[in-house]
Amino acid sequence: MMQRIVHTKIFMLIASFALAQNVTCISPDGKLKLTVLPGKQLSFTLNYMNKELLKPSEIAMMLKDQPAWGKNASIKKVDMKAVKQILSPVWGKRKQITDEYKNWLVDFANYSLEVRMFNNAAAYRWIGKQKLKEVLVLNEMANYHFEANDTMYFPTDNTFENSFEKQYEVKPILAAKPKDMAFLPILVKRRDGLHVAVTEADVLNYPAMHLKLPDSLAPVLQGIWARVPSQTVAGGHKDYNLQVKGRFDYIAKTIGARTYPWRLFVVSEDDGLLANNDFVYQLAEKQSTGDFSWVKPGKVVWDWWADWALTGVDFKAGINTATYKHYIDFAAESKSPYIILDEGWSGGADLFQMNPEVDVDELIRYGKSKNVKLILWCAWGALLQQMEPFMAQCQQKGIAGLKVDFFDRDDQLAMAALEDMAEAAARYQLTLDFHGVSKPTGLHRKFPNILNYEGVLGNEWNKWSDQVTAAHTIQIPFIRMLAGPMDFTPGGMRNTHLQGKEFPKVYARPFTQGTRCRQLAMYVLYEGGLQMLSDLPSEYRKEPQILEFLKFVPVSWDETKVLQAKIGKHLVMARKAGNSWYIGAMNDTNRFETTLKLDFLENGKKYAASIWSDGLNADKTPEDFKFIGKTVVQGDSLNMQLAKAGGLVVKLDLVE
Repeated sequence: MMQRIVHTKIFMLIASFALAQNVTCISPDGKLKLTVLPGKQLSFTLNYMNKELLKPSEIAMMLKDQPAWGKNASIKKVDMKAVKQILSPVWGKRKQITDEYKNWLVDFANYSLEVRMFNNAAAYRWIGKQKLKEVLVLNEMANYHFEANDTMYFPTDNTFENSFEKQYEVKPILAAKPKDMAFLPILVKRRDGLHVAVTEADVLNYPAMHLKLPDSLAPVLQGIWARVPSQTVAGGHKDYNLQVKGRFDYIAKTIGARTYPWRLFVVSEDDGLLANNDFVYQLAEKQSTGDFSWVKPGKVVWDWWADWALTGVDFKAGINTATYKHYIDFAAESKSPYIILDEGWSGGADLFQMNPEVDVDELIRYGKSKNVKLILWCAWGALLQQMEPFMAQCQQKGIAGLKVDFFDRDDQLAMAALEDMAEAAARYQLTLDFHGVSKPTGLHRKFPNILNYEGVLGNEWNKWSDQVTAAHTIQIPFIRMLAGPMDFTPGGMRNTHLQGKEFPKVYARPFTQGTRCRQLAMYVLYEGGLQMLSDLPSEYRKEPQILEFLKFVPVSWDETKVLQAKIGKHLVMARKAGNSWYIGAMNDTNRFETTLKLDFLENGKKYAASIWSDGLNADKTPEDFKFIGKTVVQGDSLNMQLAKAGGLVVKLDLVE
C-alpha cells in the first residue's frame, strides 16, 4: 500500500483581541461553547445548544518553584484562528478526514491555554513558554463538574498499575464510591439524552490522566495522575512487568517550553457519532517525517488464544517449528499476511535466548515462500533493555513487527517508552501492536507503524472469566473505541449463550458469549490495523463459508458510516474498501430486527450481496448461522434479524 499523501488546504481567519474578563470559544457550527473564566482560580464551562454540560470546572498546573498556572489568572492576549484542512491517514477507518475547527490561544504571563473547538467536541491543553531545561510538574488540577443525576460509564480500577481491561460500571455519578478511580475514556449520559465522553490526546512524555470522585458527595470528576517511578523491579506474570517500588513527589520531569496533553470532551445527541469520529487522531501530533509506505495493515493468525491445541495433524502440537509451519499454511489459506509467535518462542527476559524447539530462521524462510511474515511477541521490559540490537536483528532477518506486552502502567516513563519504541520501530521498519497498555492517545498518527493497541477487556478474558458479556461488547464501540484502534481479538468459533457462573471457562479452547455471527461482526465494527484470527485453523476450516468471509474482510477502510446506533443496545455500521461495502451489526441480549435501506450504494450500479446472519435456531444454538447471496441496487432494503447477543455481516461487491 502506498503512503497516502496529506493534501492540505487551510483556510484561516486570524484575530487578536485585547484583554477580556471571559473568553468564549465557539465551534464552527456555533452549537458548542467553552468559556474560559479567568480570576483567582482559572476555570471553564461547557455548553451545547444553551445546555450547561459542565459547570465552572477548575483547572491548574502546579510546578516546582513556580507560581501555579491558573492561580490569579490574568489574560494578556487572545488569538483565534479558523482552520479547515483534509488529513489523509496511512490507514484507518476512512481515507480522508475533514479537520475543521476554531482555535483559541489564551495567553497568560508564563503559560498559555489553548482551546480547540470542533463540531461536537471541545479540547484544551496547557502550553509552557519558559525556555527552561528542566521543570518538575508536581500535580495538575482538573475538576469537571457534572450534574448530580448524570449517569456514567466508568471502568473502575483503584490503582495506577493495571492492564486497563475492565467492564464499564453504569451508575449515577453520585452512586460511585468516593475516591473510585477510572482510566479513560469514560462516558457521561445526561437526563436529556446528551452524551459527554471524556478522554485525552497527544500524551507525549507525560502521564495519562485518570478520574476519581472526591471525598465529598459532589458530582465532580477529578483528574489524577501517577507520580514518576523512582524504582522499578521485575515482577508480575513471569516477571514480565516492571513493577513500581517507589515514586517521586512529582508527576513529570520535562522541559519548560512545551505543549501538554489535550483534554477532550466529545458531545453528542447522536450515539452513532461516539462510534465514528476521529477527534483523538485530529488532535494528535502530525505524522513523523519519513516514508511509511512500507506499513501494511492486515489480519494475523494467532496461536496463544486457543493454546496451540491443533487437531488432525501428524505432529505434536505446541510451541515448536512444525506447529508454526501449520499456522503459516493457514495464514496463506486465509489470505492473512501475518502470524504471531506469542509468548514462548524466546526466553522472555532475554529476547536473544531462543526456544530450541522453534527455528525462527526456518519459519522466516518458510513464511516467505507462502507470502506470510512473522510478528514476534515480547515483554516491554525486555525490549527496553535490548531495543536497538533486537530491532536491528528483526529488520535484518525480515521480521514484520512486534507485539509488545505487559506495560500495565501509564505513568510518564511508560508513556514515554511507547513513543521511544514507535520511533525506533519506524527506523527499523517494524510494525507494533501494544498490549497490556492504556487507551490510545493518537500516537499512531505520528507513527503509523503502530497498528493496534489493547487497552480493552477483550476475548482473551474468556479463557478465565465470564466478564466479556454481550452488554460489554456492545458498549465498547461507543466508549473505548472513541480513543482509537483496539485489539479485541475477535473470531472465536465456540459460541454459547451461557452467562455468569454457567459460562464455561476453558483456558485451552475458549468459548465466547453470543452468536457466531457476532464474532464476524466485530471484524467490521471494531477498528484496528491488525486484526486477529484468534481461533484454531481446524475450527475455521469446518465452516468454509465463515472462512470465505474472513479471507476478504479488510482492516483498513476508505469510508465509514454508522447506519443505526444506540449505546449498549445495537450498532449497525457500513464500511467501504475499494469497490466493496461491508455491513456489520451487533446487539445486546434482546433480539433485534430492523429494515436497512441501502441508500449509500452507488446509483445505477448492481451489487452482489453475500449475507451471513444468525440462523433460525441461534437463540438456542448460537453457532447456527445462514448464508445467502443475492443482487441488490441502491434503494433496496435488507431485513435484518439478529438473535439475542447476535450479529450479522454483509459483503456488497460492485458488479462490473
